[in-house]
Amino acid sequence: MPSHLDPVLERFFTESAPLAAGDRLAIAFSGGPDSLALLLAAERFARRRACATFAVHVDHRLDPGSAARAREAASLARQLGVRFVLTALAPEPSAPGESREAAARRGRYRELERARAAHGARWLATAHHAGDQAETVALRLAQGSTWAGLAGIRPLLGTLVRPLLGLPREALAREVAASGLSSVIDPTNRDLRLRRNAVRHRLLPHLTAREPEITARLARLATAAAFAGAALDRRFQAAGLLPAPTLPALRALPPAVRRELLRRQAAATAPLAGRRVSVFADLDRQLAAGGRIGCDAGGGWRWTSQAGRLVLVRPAAPTPGFSYTLLLPGSLRIREAGVRLRAVLRDGEEGSPARVSGWRARLDLVRAGSGPLEVRSRRAGDRMRPEGSPGRRKLKELLIDGRIPLSERDRLPLVCAGGELVWVPGVALAAGWRAGPGKPGWDLEVCEA
Repeated sequence: MPSHLDPVLERFFTESAPLAAGDRLAIAFSGGPDSLALLLAAERFARRRACATFAVHVDHRLDPGSAARAREAASLARQLGVRFVLTALAPEPSAPGESREAAARRGRYRELERARAAHGARWLATAHHAGDQAETVALRLAQGSTWAGLAGIRPLLGTLVRPLLGLPREALAREVAASGLSSVIDPTNRDLRLRRNAVRHRLLPHLTAREPEITARLARLATAAAFAGAALDRRFQAAGLLPAPTLPALRALPPAVRRELLRRQAAATAPLAGRRVSVFADLDRQLAAGGRIGCDAGGGWRWTSQAGRLVLVRPAAPTPGFSYTLLLPGSLRIREAGVRLRAVLRDGEEGSPARVSGWRARLDLVRAGSGPLEVRSRRAGDRMRPEGSPGRRKLKELLIDGRIPLSERDRLPLVCAGGELVWVPGVALAAGWRAGPGKPGWDLEVCEA
């Protein structure tokens, strides 16, 4: 029986996201009616093109029935003869101002992408359709979004594709009905406490009763916004503001234009990064202050300045905490930091001057005694009184003053004696711990491992 979905997939995977014989296509498969319709059509398409499809189901564990739905989804895939990949989502911590559902959605896309890459698929396809697009635009309108937000769901975003975005929900429902299969029912989709569900089941039906074309109109608005956004991108690129604007150029822009530029930059560089107004307000304040730039962008990304330009970076995986005992004299390799710390006894006349010099310091022999010393990573509440300071200061403040990048702070090997923080390599030595002129001391040096 002919399907409205077949020519749509043929055109999409020929023109927008090409698939060749032997390629693999991952399908995000909840088992619900939309994803089942996509899987049915994608399997037929794959046979015609000599490709391979597989279904990826993410058990988000947000409610007690999620495991049962995963088993139902696996059963549907078996009936279709499609390979089924199951991954469970660990509890996802929410970012400030982020709902539990938004955090779970972010985690779900991360797991879907991992599965796509692990199984060698060229694309990851989701079953978003015109109804989803209308809901998204309505939500963005309510949030006061600009062009970037009103463009709604993108048909192509990195390796993520939405081939059915132009079709109404009814076309997908007919596909499932013709198959004779029963889709998985997710009761959380009826929870009207969730904004998208309220828009889907209350707002849009109410508007459709008055304006039958409202879904199509909202979809057209998304298309128009996408074209406007593309035009803005071309203007920004021609002005040298994308992909990474200089800080002086950013400061010279009107605030509204600057924020639109930042939204476009984030959309191009880090699609899963947040677009919260508070983040852009924080960037405005930092740019006005003229100092270092640095703030979380959400989604595991961070705004920072590099070589006079504003960029988005994904911080490296956090360095695990560490704690070692350094016997005096001795040498210690700190694997987590990739460095080695040496301690050698010097009398007052030999070696370098008894002062802090970057990654080298000499501790007073009487005060340090015969050790041992503790060498560890930073901890919450760390403080010390550095030389020349009238009182104790937070370690965080010292690291900022010392221009130690955020990504390097957990790797710094801090030296402690008797539970007291006495040396932060490259930053400061605690008052009273420096070996005096002509006095013996322990020469400490941090070098590459």
